[in-house]
Amino acid sequence: MFLHSTTPPDDYHLRLKPFDIMFHGGQDLRGKELADRKKKIHQSPHRYRIDHCQQPI
Repeated sequence: MFLHSTTPPDDYHLRLKPFDIMFHGGQDLRGKELADRKKKIHQSPHRYRIDHCQQPI
């Protein structure tokens, strides 16, 4: 998905990364620095993984 993106490189911080977090504890983290968002991911008690091989039951 990101390999074929046509947005300029300076807009990279606006795109969602596979490891990214958008909201944590009621805070909107989309405008925060990447390092700050990574810290919040490790603080989060829940981590979600998308597995495209599994079908919903």
